[in-house]
Amino acid sequence: MNPFVNRNPFFGNNFEAIKALPITLFLLSSFAVFLFTLKIYRNFNLAVITAIVFYLLPAVTVSSFLVSTDILLIMFWPFSLLYFLKIRDVQSLQNFVLLGIFIGLMFMSKYAAIYFI
Repeated sequence: MNPFVNRNPFFGNNFEAIKALPITLFLLSSFAVFLFTLKIYRNFNLAVITAIVFYLLPAVTVSSFLVSTDILLIMFWPFSLLYFLKIRDVQSLQNFVLLGIFIGLMFMSKYAAIYFI
């Protein structure tokens, strides 16, 4: 028996370990939506409600059962928008680099990121 087959030292190969990735990435997406809303409207309560509504959207809940590239695109999109807005306020090298990293990760996850431009 090959010792490397069906061995994952971090999470294992069970159903819960596989489904934990999309749920975690959508939680990060909700956090990004929270930050984006907070940046635009400067209202904490509205940002919390927006993040909760985003996480409870039917498309998000159904997609959290699937492991696809859409999850990564949806996660990097609000982070890119957030740093795009930050560049409007403060044009620092760090903001430009982070925007480039997030847009690059969007393109690497799915080519539909061209719609961002």
